[in-house]
Amino acid sequence: MKDPDIKRLFFGLELEGDWMPAPDGRVLDEKHRHCTLAFLGDQYLPNLLNALQNFRWQPCSEFQGRCDKLLFLPSKKPRVVAGHILWENDSCLSIHQQLITFLNKNHYVQIDKALLPHVTLARAPFTKNKWNALFVPFSIKATSLTLYQSLGNLIYQSVWKLSFVSS
Repeated sequence: MKDPDIKRLFFGLELEGDWMPAPDGRVLDEKHRHCTLAFLGDQYLPNLLNALQNFRWQPCSEFQGRCDKLLFLPSKKPRVVAGHILWENDSCLSIHQQLITFLNKNHYVQIDKALLPHVTLARAPFTKNKWNALFVPFSIKATSLTLYQSLGNLIYQSVWKLSFVSS
């Protein structure tokens, strides 16, 4: 029997956006769209929440960006339609680095690859040509650093959050 306190977890930026219309695919509900910063996999949630009490970070204002192009991931056999996020400043990289330093120090993950800032819009099956035909760059805003639990079927629940200061 699986321990009920073990959850499938990841950190992400909670997003708001002027979302483009979705022509097809298994579309993520707008309230579940996020920019993943660190995937943790199955973790014992009470221990992580306890460790997060010691997370020290440099607060920042919510920050703006835009989705400047579509990404179809992975490139060889795409299963995801995503909007590439171009942030107006380096706040996302700063938050990402602070989080990764904390997670590495506390032995949660070892992340050594660069962040690809993006928001998943839909999962397969989808038609690339339909998505490309509708795409127009759109604005986006990150409002918090959030620890999410993946509940399956493209549904994510916030279990911990640090809200950014409104600008």
